[in-house]
Amino acid sequence: FLSVSPTIRVDSHSGGGFRMIECAAADAVPAANVSWILPEADSKDLWSNSTFYNGTHSVLLLPACLPQELTALCVINHPAFKEAQNRSVTLPLCDTAQPNITVSFSSEWERGQKYSKMNCSVVSVASAAAVAWHTGHKNDNISYSTETEFQTEGLVSTWSSVFFLTSLYAGQNFTCTVKHASLESPEERTIRIPLQKPPRLSASVVRQQDSLHWLAVCECKGDCVDSNLEWALPKKATGETIRH
Repeated sequence: FLSVSPTIRVDSHSGGGFRMIECAAADAVPAANVSWILPEADSKDLWSNSTFYNGTHSVLLLPACLPQELTALCVINHPAFKEAQNRSVTLPLCDTAQPNITVSFSSEWERGQKYSKMNCSVVSVASAAAVAWHTGHKNDNISYSTETEFQTEGLVSTWSSVFFLTSLYAGQNFTCTVKHASLESPEERTIRIPLQKPPRLSASVVRQQDSLHWLAVCECKGDCVDSNLEWALPKKATGETIRH
């Protein structure tokens, strides 16, 4: 039978946050078989459900911004070839491949108790970074929440937060650990939880000018939220209490 070798063409272009690699083996008799060879990835999400085959035309869809250099090999098999023909396309490492990691710390009072909240934010190229929290204790079991949002140009944001009673971890280090395909080893960001200092009370008494009255001041300094200051006056003593 008549065997006509295919015309092979490989193109690559970006759009919508993705890089599309097209490998075509046209005008062949019989139709050529086109397939891809890709390097093993640290994250299967990089290529899962992204390769499409349509006869002698194959399209590989990848994130526009890659965490590491990637070489994709298009393999074309046809009876007219003594051996398979290969065409390779190398996609460079993205300029913004290294994750941008930031941590923040805040505290608030609820029902007379102080709570702390820590946030760890990571902006990286797809796929999303894995974020975990730990302290210096081996048996710590920290509960945290994580959210992910995909952005334009193949970037993805990951937020992880942990909320806890401050007194449980006061004086300890809280560490956010980030794992990503572009990192040779996990990166860490650490914040030390401040020690809780007990409230400090002070009292003073001064005589008011041009008056027979005295002014007594009781002051609380430090973590005095929901503190209740009261005076214990001698019997028959009268006075007016003013709170600030």
